[in-house]
Amino acid sequence: GSELDFSILNSFDGILPTQATPTIDTVSFSLTSLSVGALQYTQQSVVDTVALRRVDNPVTNDGSTTDSTVLERNIVFLIDGNTPAGLGITMQEEVLINMGTFDRGSDNLFVNNMVPNTNNIERVDFISTGGITAPATDLDKIGFVIFERGGNDAFKIAAITMIDSDPTMFSFGTVVSVVDTNFGMGTNIDTTVFNDTDGMMIFTSTDVPAQALSGVFISFQELGIGANQMFFGFALTAADVGTDFADFTMFPLDTSDMTAATSGGLDLVASGAIYVPITSSVTLVGPASFPEMNSTNNVTYTLSLASTIPNPTIVTFSLTNGTADNMDYTPFTQTITIPASTSTSTVTVTISGDTVPEADETFNVSIAAAQTTGTTSIQATIVNDDFPTVNLIPGTVSQSESNTAFVYTVSLSETAPTATTVTYQTQDGTANWWHRLT
Repeated sequence: GSELDFSILNSFDGILPTQATPTIDTVSFSLTSLSVGALQYTQQSVVDTVALRRVDNPVTNDGSTTDSTVLERNIVFLIDGNTPAGLGITMQEEVLINMGTFDRGSDNLFVNNMVPNTNNIERVDFISTGGITAPATDLDKIGFVIFERGGNDAFKIAAITMIDSDPTMFSFGTVVSVVDTNFGMGTNIDTTVFNDTDGMMIFTSTDVPAQALSGVFISFQELGIGANQMFFGFALTAADVGTDFADFTMFPLDTSDMTAATSGGLDLVASGAIYVPITSSVTLVGPASFPEMNSTNNVTYTLSLASTIPNPTIVTFSLTNGTADNMDYTPFTQTITIPASTSTSTVTVTISGDTVPEADETFNVSIAAAQTTGTTSIQATIVNDDFPTVNLIPGTVSQSESNTAFVYTVSLSETAPTATTVTYQTQDGTANWWHRLT
């Protein structure tokens, strides 16, 4: 037709002529960071193909078409402020899912028996045609993130271990079930759902108030992918599908959005990328005090990662003066690389020990990295272990019995940095206490 009916929440309702060129304020979300526990992740690569496996069902093939091919119905959502015109008329779900932006996605992806937002998609294949080779280590830390609007729809996922020209002949690995409690907290967005029931005309289906855009991380290890194994992506299905992912033409046709355990209401967003941790949180471990010793000696500090990752971790290690200076230790700032798949690295600090009595002295140890947690700085104390010799010098060696005192002088071999306490006592010789020896 020559007109397109649509509405945008908090904008306007109306009829937009196809030749019109309105100014549209669009909102685009892209992923800036992703964390799983103590690890910070980056997107490494994206599959090259997203294929929607469709099957006729009583709702989408209701007699309105005599075409023997399966109707390509697209039900999508956009964040409020965006319009279908900003994305093009087709709004193909496989395109939206693989665009890498988070302001749009598929609505009720696997629902096949509920009007009006009923679809006919039974399986979504995220395919890497050239294959993906898993690394030898850290398979529990590399994986995929499935993003969803609402963060409450169950689904199943399995690795694609073999592809074929016939998608019903694909082979799959371990089937993993994901439930609503597996999703993260996310961030709220307001969206509008659009539906092109006949594959051509887009209309507004519903306005959806704030729902969380959230995700769940699924590792290679959880998908049963082994060290150095080649596989070809992954597939998603509704939660009510069994463990046989291959023949999607036999999947249930009564999947609704009403029961969490068997829900098909996945509102899929920007999935299909492999995520690899780029940083793990680093903690500084080492002594806060230690003896000075009498010659040059070493003290060791450890940089400890919360978890090993498949990439090197760069840490800046610094020593700065407190009351100690470069006569007492060797200060420096150094960039330390913790190798991939390694959890720790050590740094040696040189202490310039001597035999001079002096006060305890301090210097500061600190680290800086992309991610730190726990202890990031330590004030280290060099504990003095040198003390002057105490000498007892008698003032007189004999004295008459006239209630006069023997005078003794206590001296130190050299000046002490702190007060020196000396304990003394007398002991009987031929004189004893009743001779008034005190």
